Amino acid sequence: MGPNAVDRLRESSGSGAYAEAATKAADGMAKACTGQQLSDPSVIAQTVVRAVTADKPQTRYAAGYMAKPILFLRLPLPDRLFDRMIASG
Repeated sequence: MGPNAVDRLRESSGSGAYAEAATKAADGMAKACTGQQLSDPSVIAQTVVRAVTADKPQTRYAAGYMAKPILFLRLPLPDRLFDRMIASG
């Protein structure tokens, strides 16, 4: 799924008003897709099943590589700073 998302991002935004940001995001996504930082799809699938079958679903589920630390970092940071940090990743 990752390489497809990278390609789609480059196709849809690579030459528009957000070309620079799209290129940076696509480069970061491509780097993440080739590293050892990927979670096994079963981890995400199990989380989706848990959310769908819960009597009282949580608002947010953290699953996969770095999901919990990223959500923890999100708490004290303003939206723009958090977005900039994620985009530079």
